[in-house]
Amino acid sequence: MRILIGFIGLIVAMIVGFEGIAQEYNTKTFTAKKINTFYPKKAQSKYQATIQPVYEAPYPSGKSYQEHLMKLKTNYAKNHPAKYY
Repeated sequence: MRILIGFIGLIVAMIVGFEGIAQEYNTKTFTAKKINTFYPKKAQSKYQATIQPVYEAPYPSGKSYQEHLMKLKTNYAKNHPAKYY
């Protein structure tokens, strides 16, 4: 009987303890003023940087298949220039 009362006391203590440890949260609403809109086409770049998709070495050299592919790509780029909008 003492074990049963001790066990029930332990369960009650755990429930009360977990209730105190449980996560509590308060919600607050926040609204921010819109002060500016960024337009990439109107932006002035002081570094003149461009984004170019490059997945291989910039200019591979040597008697390899990679050099052959680079020559094909440069010839194709000369005949078919990319259109950036």
